[in-house]
Parts: sequence; structure tokens; C-alpha cells
Amino acid sequence: MSLMDVAGATRWQTRFGQAAMIVGLAVVFALGDLLIAQIRKQPFVHDLLPGGSVKVNGPMPERIKAVEELTYQSGTTQIFVHIQRVHTGYWLGGNLWNGEVRLDPDISPGEYRFMVKPIKTEPDEAFPLFTIRVHATEAEARRQSLSLIARTLGIPPWQVIVGALPVAVLFFALVFHFAKLREKLLLNQGRAEIFRIKKVDDRLEITFGLGRLNGIEAGAKVMLHGAQNQPLGMLRVAKVYDRSAMAAAGLDCPARVGFLVSRED
Repeated sequence: MSLMDVAGATRWQTRFGQAAMIVGLAVVFALGDLLIAQIRKQPFVHDLLPGGSVKVNGPMPERIKAVEELTYQSGTTQIFVHIQRVHTGYWLGGNLWNGEVRLDPDISPGEYRFMVKPIKTEPDEAFPLFTIRVHATEAEARRQSLSLIARTLGIPPWQVIVGALPVAVLFFALVFHFAKLREKLLLNQGRAEIFRIKKVDDRLEITFGLGRLNGIEAGAKVMLHGAQNQPLGMLRVAKVYDRSAMAAAGLDCPARVGFLVSRED
């Protein structure tokens, strides 16, 4: 194989690595945006368009066992609350009701409130007041979003995560593929990268990816190459393993992780 083969694999590894980093950062940013929006969101406030609907839930006293025991109060007849079931909370326990709020298509923009409570209430019982903010247009609703991505791009952050995550995984897989290809091409040329440098007392232990299976023996010499593939000097192999070897050098050795070594047959 020629040096251009190695250069090509290196180039593609770098390009896909940069792309993977960009897409990965987009996923992290979208995830953070989603979490911050969820933390800031008021639990009983919902933004809708006329004719829209949203799933809702709220707490109920333990004595309530069926939806027939519940009712709702609202200041308008254009909000419909369909109470679907009463159940125990999954994470924190307690009694909850689940339902759906639907808006009349002709409802005017503004804030509306409703409350779900038992038909027969007891003294000192309090129930949350839900707020529905009705917006005239999607653009207006988007401007009220707690998500920066939703406000600027018009899509919820979870869609960015779902769309970008598979792309990031693909790019990282391609980085791994070209890294392995580059390693193979280098081995075919009797070369390998330095992947670890450890300072021990007054010397450096330099470990690289040529080993016994590549014809390296203890006491053999390998050539150290710099970032521009220029020769920097010889290293003597001290320990050999099947797929790697370690050479000892003085503290003034210019070796760096990522530099190459080559066999000197």
C-alpha cells in the first residue's frame, strides 16, 4: 500500500470525526435545551391553539376511586375536560386522575382556567388550578416556548435528538472504521502509532502498535517519526507483546502520542 492510502484513511477519519463531534454537540445541546425547558415548565400551564388538545393529569384524594366521582369547573364552555381514569402514581405514589383537554375551534386567544375536583368535596381540600394559554397562531405559541430550539427553529428539541442521534452514531462508526483501516495500512508498511507515553523515574516508556506478530523483538531498533513524518531518531525496544511493544528513551525524547514508529529491518 502507498502512503496516499494511509493519507486517505487519515483524511476521512478526520473528516468524519469532525462531523461526529458537530452532530454530537447538537445532540447534547438539544438534550440540555429539553431538560431546561422541562425544569422551567410550570406543571399546570399549557399552551394551545384553538381546536387543540393536550393530555393532562393531577392529584386527587385517596378516597376517590372512579372518574364518576369527579367533575371540573371552568369559566368558559369552550374548554372540554374528558377525565379518563383514576390511578396510583407510578413514581411517587398518590392518587392521580388522567384526562384530555380539548378546545373549541372558535375559542378566542387568551388565558383560561379550569379545576378538576370531586363532586363531593370535604373541608380544607385544595385542588390545582390549570391554566390554558390559547394562542392565535403557531408562531405566537412558538415565541412563548421555554425551549430555545423551538423558538428559533420551530421544532421541539426531542425531534433534533431523534434525528441527530442516529447520524452521530453512524459518523462515530465511520471514524472507528477508518481508524482501523488506517492502522491496518500502517501495519502493512511496518509502521504504527504511539498510543501511550509514561514517565518512569528518569526515562520515558513509549508504547506503540507493533508487536511480536509484526516481527518486533526485544532489543530491536525502530525509527521515530514526527508529525510531518520526518525521522527524529532511533528507539530501542525493551518489551514486546503480541500486538504492541515498549521502548525506553530519555526524558528529552521528542516522542508524542500519535507520532509514528517504523521497523528498521
